[in-house]
Amino acid sequence: MTALVRMFQTVVKSSACFDEYEVMNNAESIVLSECLSTSGGEKYHTHLAALYLEAILQRKSVTTDNCTETTELLSKLRSLLQKSDLYRVHFILDKVRGTDLHMESAILYGKLEEHEKALHILVHELKDFHAAEEYCIWNSENRDLQYRRRLFHMLLSVYLNPGASDYALVMAAVDLLNNHAAEFDAALVLQLVPDSWSVQLLSPFLAGAVRQSIHTKRMTQAALGLAQAENLIYKYEKVKQKGTPILLSDKKVCQVCQNPFCEPVFVRYPNGGMVHTHCAANRRLNSNMAHHSSTSSNQT
Repeated sequence: MTALVRMFQTVVKSSACFDEYEVMNNAESIVLSECLSTSGGEKYHTHLAALYLEAILQRKSVTTDNCTETTELLSKLRSLLQKSDLYRVHFILDKVRGTDLHMESAILYGKLEEHEKALHILVHELKDFHAAEEYCIWNSENRDLQYRRRLFHMLLSVYLNPGASDYALVMAAVDLLNNHAAEFDAALVLQLVPDSWSVQLLSPFLAGAVRQSIHTKRMTQAALGLAQAENLIYKYEKVKQKGTPILLSDKKVCQVCQNPFCEPVFVRYPNGGMVHTHCAANRRLNSNMAHHSSTSSNQT
C-alpha cells in the first residue's frame, strides 16, 4: 500500500516533466489497482478525477469538437464517477459547475442523492430521455422496490412538471409509463397524468399494471396458502404428540432423584424424560438461582 502511494505521488509530481496523457495513464493504473480501490484511496481517486477533468476542459477550450482523446477521457471520467465511492463528490462538483459537462453533473448529484437535480439536467439540459431512464435503473441497483419506484415517479414528475405542454416531454412520459409499467404505482400515476390523456394512449401501461396487480394478488394468495399448510402441519404434529400414550409403571424412575413415581402426576420433557413435579420445580428454581448468581458475578 505504502509503495503504491509513493508511486502515485511520484507520478503526480512528475506531471510537469512528462506528457499529460502518459501521467494520467500511469496514475489510473495505480489508483484503480485493488489496494487503492478498497482502502484509503479517497485522495487518489479524487486526484485522478481532477486530472481527467482538467484534461477534458483544456481540450474543450481549444476546440468545441470532441476528438477521440476527449471522448475517451469523458468515458473514463464517467466510469470513475459512477463506479467509485472514494472520491470527494463536492470537490469535483465545484470544478464541474459552470461547464457544459452536464452528464457528469448529473452523476455527481446522483452520488449526493439529489436525484431531482440530476434528472432535471438529463431531461431539460441534455434532453436525453434514454439516459434519464438509465439513470433511474443505475441508481436503484441493489436497492429495494420502493426506492426504484421513487426514482421512476420522480422522473415522471420531471416530465410532467412544466404542464406537459412540450410534445417531446409528453411522449417521453408516455413511453416511460408504457415501457416500465412494473416500476410504477398505478393509483399514483392516474393522479399525476393530465385528464386530457386518453385511455388508448396509456393502454400498454394500464394492461401491464393490471397484469402486475393480478400477479401480486396470486403470489400473495400462494404465500398465504403455503403458510396455512405449514401451520396445519405444526398443529397435526402437536395433536400427534398429545395423543401418544404415556405408560407409567413402578419400573420407571424420576430422572432427577431416581425414585419411583408414587402418584400419577409427573412432568414429561420434550425428549421423553419424566420427573416428579416437585423435582421439576426444584430444578427450575436451582437453574434460575445459578443464572442470577452468574449474572451478579459478571457485573461485579
